[in-house]
Formats: sequence, structure tokens, C-alpha cells
Amino acid sequence: MLGISAIIIYKFTLISNRSKFMFPAVDCPEVAKSWASMQAKSSTPNLWQTASVGEYEVNAPLFNKQKPTHFGSTLQCYCKTPENFAPTTKFTLDQNFTASINGKTVSVQACKDFKSLLLTGKIFG
Repeated sequence: MLGISAIIIYKFTLISNRSKFMFPAVDCPEVAKSWASMQAKSSTPNLWQTASVGEYEVNAPLFNKQKPTHFGSTLQCYCKTPENFAPTTKFTLDQNFTASINGKTVSVQACKDFKSLLLTGKIFG
């Protein structure tokens, strides 16, 4: 019985740590300024959104396979920045974001999944 309890505690600790350390602490207003500056110099429309989808596409399969993820500030700050979801942009958390990644068109609900991962982190963390 004690061994089973230890296994359960160990498993929940792994889930907790994986969720807790998935997203680093970042200064989103500063990140938003940085992306605005990069967007001003770029001819690529929606540069921050494209980078966010790319970060999601790299990390989501790793998370699903219970491997270490490498989320940075790109996706989490994009999803946390209200200006990206202002009425004029018509973005919602449930919206599919489409981007061209390595010549392949990708459409994902990155921010909805991001919020779900945060919730998992809070529940188990």
C-alpha cells in the first residue's frame, strides 16, 4: 500500500513539475514592445502571430509525448497581450491561427491550448 502511494505521489510530482516549469516568467509588456519594433522592420504580416504558431508547433508534440518543452516568451506573451485580441482584430482565444511554417500552412488553436496548459499547471502545480 505504501509503495502504491509513493508511485502515485511521484507521478503527480512529475505532472506538477512539468506543468509548473513549462513557461518561464517573462515581462510581457517589454516583449510586446520588442515584437512591435520587429514588426515595423519586417515585411511579413503578423510576425508575432507567425512566431507564436511556430513555437506552439515545436512544443505541442513534445508536451503530448511528455518530453521537455522549450516554450519562451513568444506564445505566452502573444496570448496574454489584450491588444492582439482587440475588437478591431477580431481575434479570440478559440480562433485558429494560421501561419506558414517552413513552407507548410499550419492552423492551430494555440492560445486556447496555451490557456489549457496554464490551467493544468495551476491544478497540478
